[in-house]
Amino acid sequence: MIITTAYLWAWLRAFGFTQAVEFPIYRRLLPASRVESLAASTITHPAVWFIFPLLELRAGWTYVSMVVAAELFAWWGEALWFWGQLRLLPVERRPSFVRCLVVAFVANGASLGLGLLARALVGVP
Repeated sequence: MIITTAYLWAWLRAFGFTQAVEFPIYRRLLPASRVESLAASTITHPAVWFIFPLLELRAGWTYVSMVVAAELFAWWGEALWFWGQLRLLPVERRPSFVRCLVVAFVANGASLGLGLLARALVGVP
């Protein structure tokens, strides 16, 4: 896989779209700071965009299996990120791991679903 300028711009659009969808969900549903909320996708998105496609190309995965694996990685990775960061909060504000998992599922599902819809309707992200 050769990373071109066009591919980097496509990633930047997709990353911005992901942040625009997931950031407000995390801010609303978890006691996370702005930085923590932005960091979640910042940690997982590059791997989803740059590493998982290599599995499709080099390991012979289908596109669907690559997308499923990438989304599972993002979902669980972001849930673990929040659980690790927020477990230091006072007990009355600290979300459970299950809550982090559910909120990460909602956020990632929303960005995936809206991203696929936007791509079908207007061709981006």
